[in-house]
Parts: sequence; C-alpha cells; structure tokens
Amino acid sequence: MWLVVGIVALVAAGVYAAARSGHPGSPAAARSPTGGPAPSPSSPPSPSPAQSPWPSAAGACGATAYRPLISPQPLAQRTGARVLVGGYGVRVVDADTGTVRPVGGIPADARHTVRELVPAAGVVYVLSASCDGVGQVYRLENGTAHPVAGAPVDDLLAGPARVWAVDYPAADTAPANRVVLRPLDGGRSLPLPPDAYPVADTGAGLVVAVSRPDDTSRPRVMVLDPSTGRPVRTLGVGPPLAADRAHLLLLLGPCDVGQATSSCAVARVDVRTGRVQRRYQLPDERVPVSAGSVSRDGRLAVFQLARTDPDPRFDPGHPVPPSDIAVLHLDTGRLEIVPGLELAPKTEAGLAFAADGSWVFVTVSDGDHAHLLGWHSGLGAPQSVARLSGPVAWAPPLLTA
Repeated sequence: MWLVVGIVALVAAGVYAAARSGHPGSPAAARSPTGGPAPSPSSPPSPSPAQSPWPSAAGACGATAYRPLISPQPLAQRTGARVLVGGYGVRVVDADTGTVRPVGGIPADARHTVRELVPAAGVVYVLSASCDGVGQVYRLENGTAHPVAGAPVDDLLAGPARVWAVDYPAADTAPANRVVLRPLDGGRSLPLPPDAYPVADTGAGLVVAVSRPDDTSRPRVMVLDPSTGRPVRTLGVGPPLAADRAHLLLLLGPCDVGQATSSCAVARVDVRTGRVQRRYQLPDERVPVSAGSVSRDGRLAVFQLARTDPDPRFDPGHPVPPSDIAVLHLDTGRLEIVPGLELAPKTEAGLAFAADGSWVFVTVSDGDHAHLLGWHSGLGAPQSVARLSGPVAWAPPLLTA
C-alpha cells in the first residue's frame, strides 16, 4: 500500500524515513554523520538591536519550533496522491481535497511524537516516542495501528522485505558498546561498530556509515552482509545524503556550512559495485543540510540546501544560514530551488515525492500545527495541501501513495 518515497540522510538516513536524526531526544541525532540539529527545547536567543528574533512558537514536549517563512498558494491542481503524515499522531491526507483522517490506535497528544514512518513488504511501521525518548513501534493494518511487542526502540530501518529496530548505546555507557539492529519479526540481532549509523537496507546489503576517529564529519560508508555484519565493499568517504534500493547519494569535498571554498559535490554510487556513476557539482558555498529523498524512478532527489548568508532580518544567535528546498535532476544535473519557502537555521522539512515523481510534498512545523505543502517545477510557490492541527517540535515525517 504505502511505498518508499524517501530515505536517509544528511542527517544520515535510510530507505526512508528520513530525516530521522536530529530529532530532540533521539540517540540518532548525536550520531548522524552530518546535518544540523532540530530545534532545541529552549527559549529563542536574544536578537541584536537591529534585528528581530526568528519567529517561533511552542511545540510538543516543551520544544521551541522555529517557523518557516512561506507564502503558499491555494492548491489549484490535482495531484492524485494520498499522504501519510506523522508528528501529532498519524493522519491520512487526500492531497486533492485536503481531507484529513486520523489513524486510530496511536497516541495523539503533546507528550508523544510520531517521528518515523517506514514501509516494508507493503506494511507501514510507525515509531511513536514520548517526551523522554522512549519509542513504541506500531504496525498499520486496515487503517488502524497495532502495537508491536518488544523492548523500547530508538530508531527504525526498513528494507524491501524486513524492518529493523535500531538500538543505540546510551551516551553515558562505555565507548565500545555497539549499535544493534534487531529484526522486528524476530531472528538474530546484528551488532554494528559503536560509531556506526545505519543508512539503508538494500538488495545489495546494509549501507552503514561509520565515523572515523580522525574526521567524524566524513564517515566511511560501507555495505555489510545483513546476516553476518561483515563488510562487503566500501562505497566512499563522506556524509550520505540519500539512497534507494540500488544507489547511494554521497557528499564529496568541502561540505561543511560556512566553508569559503568551491562547493561540495554529490556522487551517485552503485551500491552493488561501489562505482561512482555520476557527480553533480552544487553551487559554490551552498551545501545540503538535511536528509534527502529520491523519487521512485530514481530521476530526482530533494533535500535542503543552505544559503550562503544569514537572513539580515533575523538574529538566530549563531552564524548558520537558513535553507531552501532544492530538487536535483539526476538525469541532467539541473538544480531547482523551490521559491516562496525559507527554513530557519538548523530546522528540517519532511520531504517526499509523489509516486510518479511529478510532485514534491513538504511538511514544516509551525509549533502548534504543521503544514503539508505541494510543489512541482514551474510553480511560483508551494501550494497548500493541508493545515494539520496539533503541536509538533519539528517537521512531521511523511510517506506518499
């Protein structure tokens, strides 16, 4: 029913769900090879006399949500899509009518946040976490959620035929404690290196990023045998941006925000062979700062791209610039920026493509509610699909059908 529409990360992610790291209280946040953190549960910084604070609002779990700057148009075209949206519970949105239907059986309140929606073998699994970070997994069947028995879960990783629970060692435990993957349907657990971040479960094996002691911002990305955990091949060195079942998008070169050098490049790597099939040069001094998502036909990728300079109207309390939504055409190398949408520094959007790749759907947090937006090439600004009530701390995850 629901299929994969996005993955992994720049906050390193996996087939998808992406933008899963960087969430408040998520162990994945501290282990993501790259990507900025989500809003922290604290008051906005004091602005300088000539500037205003970035617009913000109280979100779920006491977090401060930094609002997006948007000028959406009314939805004027049919999309033919249904969108499954997390955050405040789980809701099914008919993109053409804006009708919103909640999914029963999952907590929908200010003390819980749905931070993962992952499809595997035609079934969607949901990770709902309480404010203290304890995660419960649900399985969606016939429009209703059913809890999956087992220990609390930190994160989820899904592949074509299975889904894993990801357990990260607590921050105060010994450095040698391993990251562990547990099959949700039972079976043997798979230990990974302590500094590993699982990116994707593909037909060629598990794609895993492992931080290097000499350079934690440029992990080594490898394919592991899902049965033994043994390395099969190396795909490259750099932060993973996104992946599908056959390819990894990997960042190469100077890809840190603020580096006054030529921009980084995106490499498309075949996970079955490790060969780089193509490189895409990004605009100078503009680097990805979020999870990416790949269209099902493998022709498009969408991610957040940092601007070169801060917004002069606001003082966020640090030099990190805001970001835009960028769509990269993998067949031609053309890069498009979605107009009419500016994201606050260190915040993320939920990103997914329609089944045929004709639309990009975006979720953004506005504190006590969220927006679901739609855009395609040629539109002057995103179109408003639905306004979703209920407090959220960051952009809700989403899947399309």
